[in-house]
Amino acid sequence: GMQLALAYILATSPGGEFPHGHGPCTIPRDPSDFSWNAPFIVTQPARDRAGERPHFRDLTTPEELIARYGGAEVTLSSANTFSYSRRESTVEHYLTSLSDVGVADMWMLSDGLSSEAGDLYYWFGEHTPAWDELFARYDYTHLLDALAGAGGTCPDGHEDRPPAFSFGAGAHMSGVPFHQHGPGFSEVLHGAKRWIFSRNEPPRWMPNATAAYWLMNVLPMLSAEARLSLQECTLNPGESVFFPDQWYHATINVPGAGNSSVFISTFL
Repeated sequence: GMQLALAYILATSPGGEFPHGHGPCTIPRDPSDFSWNAPFIVTQPARDRAGERPHFRDLTTPEELIARYGGAEVTLSSANTFSYSRRESTVEHYLTSLSDVGVADMWMLSDGLSSEAGDLYYWFGEHTPAWDELFARYDYTHLLDALAGAGGTCPDGHEDRPPAFSFGAGAHMSGVPFHQHGPGFSEVLHGAKRWIFSRNEPPRWMPNATAAYWLMNVLPMLSAEARLSLQECTLNPGESVFFPDQWYHATINVPGAGNSSVFISTFL
């Protein structure tokens, strides 16, 4: 307990042992710990369903997405808990903007009072049929295999439902504050993404501040007890996290300044 609390302090202190925006990992990776009722991590690179090259990850670099889908329209959502607002963009315009100077600072400074997360927009879902061909190539069987041996109980109605995919990309320090929805997995394809889970309503929850603002300014001030009520980890390419039904979770993309994270979620 004391070592974990110290790890949190180091993770959120200037000059701590973790890379900027990263932190300790308190989410299990051992298959014997997998359960429908708690987060867990599956490590296996994304494969192409057809078993041929290029592999799925190769198809989803920002450069390849611009080359293949640059003119395609995407729906951006405001980055607050309830994602009230929408905005249309193109893949090329959005992905190119992620490397702009100062983007990460805007995400970190948006406190929900003077500057709302609702003023920042983020691509994560709401896809047109243009993306169906790409999604059809995503092999998620290793995720279903992980769940097949998991403990706990599957929520009603999710046993045989065909999965729905959500694909997106984000700048350094972009993300979504604590929110809830049904169960599924999210895989990092490029970059890195930090996940923070809370079984109950999160401590000092700020629905209109960005997740990055909460990470930098609220998390370090939590009591050791409050911090230990959270489960978190930074995922790298080839890693997927299971998000249980109705668990609160916040996400922060941490690919490094000037870079972008790319990810795909499988909703069950």
